[in-house]
Amino acid sequence: MTILERICLTLLLLISVTFSQPAAASNTSKTDTIREMGMHSEALVDALIIRDKKLAGQHYNLLKAELDGLHAMSAKLDFSERRTREQFTAYSCVRLISIDMQAGAWTGAAIAANQMSGETVRFTDFANLTLRDVAWMDYLGRDVMLLSIEDMQGNQQAIDLRRSELAEPWKRVREEMIKDFRNKTLVMRGDQLIERMQQAGKGEALIGLSKEAHTLVLDMQQVLANSPS
Repeated sequence: MTILERICLTLLLLISVTFSQPAAASNTSKTDTIREMGMHSEALVDALIIRDKKLAGQHYNLLKAELDGLHAMSAKLDFSERRTREQFTAYSCVRLISIDMQAGAWTGAAIAANQMSGETVRFTDFANLTLRDVAWMDYLGRDVMLLSIEDMQGNQQAIDLRRSELAEPWKRVREEMIKDFRNKTLVMRGDQLIERMQQAGKGEALIGLSKEAHTLVLDMQQVLANSPS
């Protein structure tokens, strides 16, 4: 795990620790804020990929505003030196994204934003495990793509780890989606894609497969949204 990834991980660990204690702010408010942070992080990644500086700036500002909101909520809790220190680290992560954006380091900023997106998945209250697994697969697929774009040679170890991690959530998702022989075509497509990603070597092929994984996630989310509860 890189220094940047550790910083971004600390951000959401901060959120979890900060709000595990009773507070005047409601749990719903905290949950909604974390969910919004995830949405803005994903949108920021998309904007950075296409190098849309204006759109990226908008989503960065919204993301920071959500973090500021969490900071305001924590002010209602008893003082904690640890929490204060961790909040400083959290803002440092946001600052790193800002620095990369200002320097035109689009991929580096996108990787940092995607790390934040991934950590929000950990702390979002999903209705069920399948929805969480699908969201986690989206994070992993994006990370494979972004790390490959940035430096496939230098990031090879991290890339291999991310794509190997896709297998476990996919196993659970496919078991849920194939129940009563539903979604057979989509499940077969997922099986083939995951296998191809595991076997793909270096190069544009892996980047292309990662993009296909994102499309698969969108299709699965659509199916799950239309499934009876």
